[in-house]
Amino acid sequence: VVLWEIFSNGQLPYVEIKENSDVVKFVCGGDRLSFQETNAPQSVKDIAKLCFHETPTQRILFADLTKEIQQAIKNIIPVPT
Repeated sequence: VVLWEIFSNGQLPYVEIKENSDVVKFVCGGDRLSFQETNAPQSVKDIAKLCFHETPTQRILFADLTKEIQQAIKNIIPVPT
C-alpha cells in the first residue's frame, strides 16, 4: 500500500470503497490495488506483486523486500559517480 501511495502521488488507497469492512472483504476476496494508473516503474509493480501474493507464506520476506526496493531505487535514481 505504501508503494502505491508513493507512486500515485499521495492519493488515498481504496477511495472508492466507503467502509473499512468492505476493504477487508475486497482484499480477502483476492482483489488488490491497481498500479495501472500510477507512475510506478515496472520494477516497483513487480515488487508490489511479491507483497500481494494471496498465500502469506509465498509473500516476499522483509529482508528480501528491502534488497528489492534498494535495487529498484538504484535503477530509478542512479547514484552519481
